[in-house]
Amino acid sequence: MPPSKKRKPDNSVHALNVITIRTFDSMKDNELDFLKFFDDVRPFIFEELQLQLEEKKAIKWYAVVQATLTRTTQENDVEYITPHFRSNCVVELMENTIAEHLESAFKKIQNSFEEFTQRGSAHKLKIDYKKNANSIHHYIPHESEIKLGNVKCPVHVTNISTLEKLNNVRINVFGFEDEIFPLYVSSREDLDCINLLYISNEERQHYCLIRNFSRLIGDLSKHKSTAHICYRCLHRFCREDLLQEHLNYCKNVSPQKIKMPSPDRNILQFQKTEFQHKVPFIIYADFESIIIPYHSVQPKNQSAYTEKIARHEPCGYAYVVIDANGKMLKPITVYRGPDAATHFINNLIKEKDQITPMITTIMPMNLSPEEEEQFNSETRCYL
Repeated sequence: MPPSKKRKPDNSVHALNVITIRTFDSMKDNELDFLKFFDDVRPFIFEELQLQLEEKKAIKWYAVVQATLTRTTQENDVEYITPHFRSNCVVELMENTIAEHLESAFKKIQNSFEEFTQRGSAHKLKIDYKKNANSIHHYIPHESEIKLGNVKCPVHVTNISTLEKLNNVRINVFGFEDEIFPLYVSSREDLDCINLLYISNEERQHYCLIRNFSRLIGDLSKHKSTAHICYRCLHRFCREDLLQEHLNYCKNVSPQKIKMPSPDRNILQFQKTEFQHKVPFIIYADFESIIIPYHSVQPKNQSAYTEKIARHEPCGYAYVVIDANGKMLKPITVYRGPDAATHFINNLIKEKDQITPMITTIMPMNLSPEEEEQFNSETRCYL
């Protein structure tokens, strides 16, 4: 596979043509968290692993992240440390497992970092607040650009549509209670869209800017690459054309979250048989068989748990056809003789030919005027 044009300059150390150390730095200044850093270096690490696997046929690798952390001491001094966070070692044999292993490595590093900062160390990632896009001084110059009209602050979700009209923008709002769900989805079709996450408790409410919606709902699927998402139902698509085809149907209904059944409860079950429609005809059948032993002596198979000693040969059958009222449509059919199974199937085909006209011929209901009026006025089906 030829190197990508985006590939960074080679920054590697080799030993005995067996060990290779590659160093990747973020192309963006002052990354605020590991997740953004991982998004930046993921394609370069993936390509490097591809090249190493193609060259060596089998590799063993792990990832290490060096971070600069700070904390303020009791004397108001700033203390700096540079810990390393390491993933588990991975054996790579096939190219199609690299992406999954890379995600697992990133997750292990992220968890190690969170455990380190939560063990009472009070360290935080070093951030240059002058370049931090979330710093409040970045918003002050734009304060006069936002038109509020008669909308009062804090802005309620029900007033988002008014803000859209006043400022000619497209805004979507999502909530979070154990999982992401839509609160307000704009009917506008502008390409540029502002996605907000609405967080609230008993006293306060706050809107957060969603910079990467695909990453926000990445845990809904094992598919880890960038997804094209329908904001109305949060369904993911791997291609833009599939999303556009889906929107033709989804944009005509109210926003909703699709929730699939859990793996342990993904089979529809029906137990209340008393609510079933009565079938017009039922055929009850019973077979009789002759047990014919195997005369040949078969060697015992040590790996098998069952030894065949005989087979069942159908020698006769009987069946009866019952209608919806529980009455026999005809006398019981009995057969004894050779080829009982084939004979039984042929008889069932004849029964089907006789029953089909009875089912397909629909007789009109003879309702009295009172019954017909009552039927037409009902608002609830008996089912």
